[in-house]
Amino acid sequence: MNVLQFITAIPWGVSKGSGCYVGARTLIKALRGRGLRVAVVRPGIITPVYTATRLLFNESLRWRRFNSAATIGIDADGYAISRRRNAPPHIACIKGVLGDVSGTDADSRMWILDGINNPGFSGGPVILGTGDDLKFAAVISGYYLEPTEVIRGGRADLAPDAPRDIVNVNSGFIIAHDIVYAVDAIKKHPTGPIRPIK
Repeated sequence: MNVLQFITAIPWGVSKGSGCYVGARTLIKALRGRGLRVAVVRPGIITPVYTATRLLFNESLRWRRFNSAATIGIDADGYAISRRRNAPPHIACIKGVLGDVSGTDADSRMWILDGINNPGFSGGPVILGTGDDLKFAAVISGYYLEPTEVIRGGRADLAPDAPRDIVNVNSGFIIAHDIVYAVDAIKKHPTGPIRPIK
């Protein structure tokens, strides 16, 4: 079936879903405006606790069959089917807020986005715009790690002398590089990188 299935547990309305809902709705509207068929898969059971609703919804997807062109999970939604065999390709759609664009000259532009990035997202596009006016602006390349002190085996107030470790945690800042680098690479090697014949 030639349809894109968006998977989301975001409350479907501005009052509860806030900017997350608006972002997802805008993307879906733009895709439909280009003639694509889009269906939205949402929780059938709503609990008073949003996190519980989200977890129950995602775990229930493990037993659901999808026959669409692709599934698109908003943020973490769809994690339970992301590596399933004999299933449509799954795309993680991560939303972020532009925090900074830095660079010393026109040939060096790095984007800092406020959003969660994880291993495997590198190479994904950064898309800016509203409605039908969407543009590829940058390419995701990594994320900042933040050294954080953690306590082994307990809470600080219950075990003030417990051993402590320093671990790197996801800071919530995405690193991306301007789309111009990708465009230049494609122009130089339109058929892909040259590899030696074995």
